[in-house]
Amino acid sequence: MDEPAEKSRHRDYPADGLRALGRKDYNAAVAALTQALRAPSADPALYFHLALAQLRGNRPDRVKSARDLNVVRYCLDRAGHLAHARVLLHLADEDRGRSWERGGQVAARVRALVEAMDPEYVEEILEHVTAPENRVWQLLVAQRDKTTG
Repeated sequence: MDEPAEKSRHRDYPADGLRALGRKDYNAAVAALTQALRAPSADPALYFHLALAQLRGNRPDRVKSARDLNVVRYCLDRAGHLAHARVLLHLADEDRGRSWERGGQVAARVRALVEAMDPEYVEEILEHVTAPENRVWQLLVAQRDKTTG
């Protein structure tokens, strides 16, 4: 087997995708994470990271392609067993519906999910999504501030 084919076969797509996401190289992250999720033994938690990458640093309200937003929702549904994926889905729904304009409170179950989140995921969502009017985003900021001092 030639060397490029061998190297490709053993490529660590999950690690490549997470590194690209960390660099905010969203196109590379989408490509690597999509490839990683093709493996039968792929970690379903990668769907959360693919959703973040698919947003490409935009708040959900600014995603112009309905297809891209549908991919984000699909990924978050697939990772729905994870609190941070459900929180990102609530954030996306709130943002697309511009729910903050109607006022009111975020549902108690969403507040409880945010409070139960691992601080690492709170920070990761805030690093890739900026939506200051969004009430779920505001909860994430408050949670980060509470856990960091």
